Amino acid sequence: MPKGATKEELVELVRGTQEQLLFHICYLIDGPDFGPDYALVGDMYWGLFELDEQGRPLRQIDALQESVYDPGLSKPR
Repeated sequence: MPKGATKEELVELVRGTQEQLLFHICYLIDGPDFGPDYALVGDMYWGLFELDEQGRPLRQIDALQESVYDPGLSKPR
């Protein structure tokens, strides 16, 4: 590999970057926080829901970003 990086090191780097992206997407799904740009979007809300067979929401799935963490680590890889 160029610059002395091993294949395993590159795989770990890409995996960590994917986990961070997934964490942030899940965090955004859990509840939007537009900060100072809130006035631009108004009263917009969304969430991730478990649905019944007719497509009606049964329950909201909260804190999905927590499933991205490795239980043995204190932060995402």
